Amino acid sequence: MQRQQPETRRRPQGAWILLLVALLWPAVPAPLRAASDLARFNAAVAESYAPYRSALFYLRTGNPAVANLEIQEALERWRATVLPFGAAPPDAYADDPAFDAVLEEVAVHLQKAEALSASGAVEPAGRELEPVRERLGALRARNGQRVFSDCVDDANAAMDRLWEFRDATLDFADRAQVNALRHAASITLFLYRRCREQAPDALAGEAEFGRIVGGAIASLETLPEAIDEADAERVVNLLRELRSFDRLFWLNFG
Repeated sequence: MQRQQPETRRRPQGAWILLLVALLWPAVPAPLRAASDLARFNAAVAESYAPYRSALFYLRTGNPAVANLEIQEALERWRATVLPFGAAPPDAYADDPAFDAVLEEVAVHLQKAEALSASGAVEPAGRELEPVRERLGALRARNGQRVFSDCVDDANAAMDRLWEFRDATLDFADRAQVNALRHAASITLFLYRRCREQAPDALAGEAEFGRIVGGAIASLETLPEAIDEADAERVVNLLRELRSFDRLFWLNFG
């Protein structure tokens, strides 16, 4: 009679994969690990930033109830996936003593905005959210980091300056005013073109991206012609059109 061999317990396939990763991780070069940490951090911030942008949009259109839902989502994602980096920053931020404080500050702004929007306080909630964009941009800038959102911010800032001519009384005989308008339009066009060139491949291939950015560039390329014709009505109409494209650009891709 043959002796029965003891049954060998099979390790689940997933466990083998985890064990293999654990064994190989120390062998991964440090620069690659650092790049991975930075990519994960940027992705986590972007995932929270998307509902943040939507919340600001809904607040500006007077819909605090929907804005509140978006803020809740942004806050939940921020707490779950971004705040943990405060204890272990990516290498790119390791020398920034205020890194953790900025992450905490953003969480506070989101928390306060959530409470304000829940009570229907539209303008206070919007004011509470506004600094988040600036804080994150400044954090990246002082640490030598740049993501596509920064390109959008640059284009938006240029459009803000161009939009100031919407309320001005255009005097085409005023050479200084006309030159200032041309300069603002030229800078904005340059920055929109740069965003189109720097967009990640997946983003650049989206039809909505092409429609918004392409539409803005087309209007900006037409603006000098309206200025040459001293057509104030056409200039103002183009500026209105550009403002709409600009807001959609940030809402969808900022």
